[in-house]
Amino acid sequence: MRKPIKNLLKINLFLFAYSSKKLIFVFILLLILPLTGCKSVVKETDVEKPVRIVSPNGDVYVGEIVSGKPHGQGTRTYTNGNKYEGEWKNGRWDGQGTWIESDGIKYVGEFKNGRVHGQGTRTFPHGEKYEGEWKDWHEHGQGTSTYPNGDKYVGEFKDGKFHGQGTFTWANGDKYVGEFKNGLLNGQGTETTPDGTKYVGKFKDGERNGQGTLTFPDGTKGIGEFREGRPWNITHRDKNGNIIVKFVNGKEIRP
Repeated sequence: MRKPIKNLLKINLFLFAYSSKKLIFVFILLLILPLTGCKSVVKETDVEKPVRIVSPNGDVYVGEIVSGKPHGQGTRTYTNGNKYEGEWKNGRWDGQGTWIESDGIKYVGEFKNGRVHGQGTRTFPHGEKYEGEWKDWHEHGQGTSTYPNGDKYVGEFKDGKFHGQGTFTWANGDKYVGEFKNGLLNGQGTETTPDGTKYVGKFKDGERNGQGTLTFPDGTKGIGEFREGRPWNITHRDKNGNIIVKFVNGKEIRP
C-alpha cells in the first residue's frame, strides 16, 4: 500500500512543480506583454475621433485631435471670416491645406508650423494669381505671377518681390528679360517691343540706367550711357555707320 501512495505523492509533487512553473511563466508573460506593446497602445489611445471645439473668442474647430490639440485633418473657422481647412500638427497648420480670407483671397498648398511655406497657389478675386514657392507667408524662390490685365512675370522672388533672374511680359507685347531687385528692373537686362525695338544694357530702379545699346527696326543704333531712362551720352548711327545724332549730358546734338 505504501508504494502506490509514494508514487502518487511523487506524481502530485511533479504536477505541483509543473503548475507552479507554469503559473510563474504566465505571470512573467503578463508583466512583459503590456511593456512591449505600450508604445502603440499610447498612440492609439491619444488619437481622438473628430470633434467640434469652440474657443473662447468664438473660433470653431472641427476635426481630429491628439492630446487635446488639433492634429490630422481639420477645419477652423475664425470669427473674422477667415478659414483654414487641411492638415494639422501639434495644434498648428502643417502639411497640405487651404486658407481662405473673408475678402476672397485664397491659398492652396503647403504649410509649416502655422505659416504658408513650400509650394502653393494664391488667387485674388480680381483675377491676380501667384503659383510657386513660398517662405513665411511671402513669395520666395521660383514662381509665376499673372495679372488680370494680361501682364505676366516668371522668375525668382524674394520676400514677396521680384528679385533675381526673371522675365516680365506686358499685355501690349513688351518684354524684359534679366535681373530684378526689390520688385524693379535692376541690373543687366534686355527689353524688347513688338515693333522690333531692342535695348540691351543696364537698368536701375525700373529705368534704363548705365551703359547700353538701343537698336531700332530700321537698323539705326544708339550706343552709350543712359540715365533715368533718357539718352545721356549716346551716339546714334544708321545701319551704314553714319552718325545721325549725339546726346551729350542729356542734350541732343545733330551733325
